[in-house]
Order: sequence, then C-alpha cells, then structure tokens
Amino acid sequence: MVSGNKGARKGRAWRVAGLGLVVVALLGLLAACGGSDATATPTAVTSSSADTGSTADTSDTGDTSDTGDTGDTGDTVTSGDTADTVAFADKEFEFTIPSQRFYSWHPVTLKRLVEDKLPNVMLTIADFRTPELLVDIDRNPEKMATHFSQTSARDWIAVAAGEKAFPSSVPIPDSIPQVVWTIYPWSQMMINTVASTGVNSIFDMDGLRVRIGNDPDTLSGRIYQEIIADAGVKPRWVVTTENGAQGVINGSFVAASSGMINQLNAAIDWFTLSQQDQMRMIDFDKESILALQKKHPTWSYLEIVPMCNDAVVTAMGLPYDIIDPNYKASMSDDIPGENCLATMAGHTVNELAWPAADEEAIYWITKTMLENREELQAVFPGAPFSGQIFADRLGHTIDAQDTFHPGAARAFEEMGITYGIEGIHEWLKERTDPLQWWKDYLP
Repeated sequence: MVSGNKGARKGRAWRVAGLGLVVVALLGLLAACGGSDATATPTAVTSSSADTGSTADTSDTGDTSDTGDTGDTGDTVTSGDTADTVAFADKEFEFTIPSQRFYSWHPVTLKRLVEDKLPNVMLTIADFRTPELLVDIDRNPEKMATHFSQTSARDWIAVAAGEKAFPSSVPIPDSIPQVVWTIYPWSQMMINTVASTGVNSIFDMDGLRVRIGNDPDTLSGRIYQEIIADAGVKPRWVVTTENGAQGVINGSFVAASSGMINQLNAAIDWFTLSQQDQMRMIDFDKESILALQKKHPTWSYLEIVPMCNDAVVTAMGLPYDIIDPNYKASMSDDIPGENCLATMAGHTVNELAWPAADEEAIYWITKTMLENREELQAVFPGAPFSGQIFADRLGHTIDAQDTFHPGAARAFEEMGITYGIEGIHEWLKERTDPLQWWKDYLP
C-alpha cells in the first residue's frame, strides 16, 4: 500500500506539473499577442532639452549635444527606460530672438503669430547683435538652447570652413548655429552712392572716402577691402558708426557699403535716400569677382549676382536710372537688353538656432511662421509685390539645406516650400526666365 500510494502521488504530481507548463505556455502566447501593439508604436523619451518629444519624428539623428541620451535615437523606448512621454503641447518653451533696427517688423510679427497659435511658446525680443551674444554664450553656454542669432549667411559659412568671420575678441563656440529661416532672403553685398559723385564701378573709387562700417575686421569688411585692393584701387576707407546713406547725404563720404534684397530692393535707409537724391549702385565688376572666387574657392558666398537697372527701377518705383545709362555695366552681355552690374551673394539676413534648441519647438515655430506667412508678407517693407517675393523666397539663402536646423528643415519639407541654395536652384527652374525671374512678379 505504501508503495502503491507513493506511485499514485507521483502520478498526480507529474500531471499537475504538466498542467502548469501548459498554463505557462498559454500565458506566454497571450503576453506576446497582447504586447504586439506596445512594440509597434515608437515612443519618444523626453530625457533632455534637445529631445524632440515627437512620436512621428524619424529625422532625429541623436544629436551629440544631448548628453543625457547619447545612444538613444529619440524614436523608441528601450528596456530600462522609465521616463514618461510628454507631448509637445504639455511642455513650455521660452526663446529670445534679436531685433535690430530695420529688421524689427519680422520678430514683432513672429512673436504675435507664435504666441497666438502656440500658447506654450513664449518669444522674448531683445536688441543684441551676434558678437554680443557669442560673448554671453561663452560665459553662459546653456543659452545656446534658448537664444536665436541673427547674422548674414556668409559669416557662419566661413566659420564652418575654419575661416575668420568675427573680430578676434569674439569667442567662437565649437557648436555652430543652424539656419531656421531668413528675414531678408537672397540679399546681395553692395556699395552705393549718388549720381553727383560720378562713381559707377569700384575702379572709380581710387582716393575717395568710402564708408566700410564700424569694424573693418569683419568678414564683409575684409571682402570689400580685398576685392577692391586686388583691382588696384585704393579708396580712403572710413570706419564710423554713422549711417551709410545719411553720411553720403551729409557729405561725410562719397559711398558706403550696404545691401540689396532679392536683386531688386535697396535696404530701407538707401530706399529713403533714393527718394531724396539719385541713388547709384556701384559695379563690383564681374572679372574682379571671378578672380576673388579663384583666390578663395571655399568662399561660396561670393557667387556672382546680376543687378539690372530696369528691374530695380521698376521695383523701387524710381523716376531715374539707378545705373548710369552712359556706363555699360559688367554683366550687360549676360542679360541682353538690360544694363546689369555684378555683385556678390551671401548677404542674406538669416535667423539661426543652435543644435541644442529643442527640435520639436523649432519645428512648430517654423511651421507656424510658414502657415501664416501672408501676415509677414503684409508688413514686409516695400511695394506689395516685394512682400509676395518675400513670402515665396523666405527660405532662400546661400546656405546648403544640410546647414538648416532639423526642426526648421522638417517644416519646410512638409510645407513643400523651397529653402537653401538647393531650393533656389529648384525655384529658378520654375520661372519663366530664370535669368530675369523678377518678370514673374514686377507689374
């Protein structure tokens, strides 16, 4: 009996153990089926200020500035991750954007649009220039995540190439800011004067007083000095804080450096002068620019740009020629029937954000701006068609697309709006006459 009872107990034990194994196997199958949904949807982990927080973002490259998450791509939760997902709308952001004299129309309007459409984003407007910001960032590097920079395209292109773009006293961080949009798209480097001086090209400036700004050591100042020196011309450079157009009117100097927007419109101070006197644009000379390009092959911002008399006169509504009709400008043969001088690109006024800036926030700010660009168009300084050109070209800069902040690039791509130098080439192909694209806009 004892032997028989032991056998029965052993039999029951094996049956119980077998049933237990079946239950475990079934539970495993159920867990696998029930867990399929959890692994199918990528979940973002908000472990740092640079994390996008987007569950649909596949463009996150795992920014190395994110010291809290150097191995995570930002797309899925790996085993051991315990942070909860935080939706963009549940976060709060505050950015500081610069506003400098002629550019204030943009940040003021942008602030209103963004804070109206994105209640969790605050934009603070401050009056500072990039050199001042760089000094501040050197002491407070955390501001890279919250402060925008505003400068010409050529400056950071030069820094990326290992060249000097800012005065020696200005510290340059290892991290380079990325383009988010432009305030004055596709602008050009210029030197302007008035008709009474008789100056038509750089070759006419020998011995004359020419304003170069308040710091001749800036990149733009060095470009102006070098191209003119290489042409064998020796003007008397004037370093001053006096406004260029006002100084020409006052007789402080005969010409001054400035810029033109979209090959059509003078900067606001020179536009004002053009209504008071006969403004003249000075020809940099096509061959002189080609020689400078050959000398500095990495200076992509030296791309030659034609400025044509009839187009500018029509755009600015002038009752006179802005290029002396008795002077044949150096690009006139490139565009038959027009008198066109040569100048250089790279003067576009860009808004930039550092890689540390939250990608999702930059995406939504840029997207909001693009979706409401008709409001920026309405306040753009200049004739009505100028605002339309701005709205169509607000991503057009000499910078390549891969230098754009990922959040901004994503917004441009989703909206189907051209941006960067590649976008300019794409956009020009769609124009009736790429060499005279303005004919699609001018009245």
